[in-house]
Amino acid sequence: MFNEEKIPFDQQIGIALFFADLDIIQRGNALLYLQKHRIVSGANTIELTVKDLPKFAGIDPFVKLVDKKAADNIKSL
Repeated sequence: MFNEEKIPFDQQIGIALFFADLDIIQRGNALLYLQKHRIVSGANTIELTVKDLPKFAGIDPFVKLVDKKAADNIKSL
């Protein structure tokens, strides 16, 4: 087994907003917003203004980073 070590995090990560349900998101037709934002260790706050009301938000929603729990990258709002 490998030992995991926590290290400081400071990286540009994709943040997305979706206007439709998860089944439509998976087909790629529900993207309302997608831009990279600086994410650092600890708490982060990102305020976005978009035309339509999003139903879901995601961080690294298309799993471009190594992630043991990728299923929690998109949450309903």
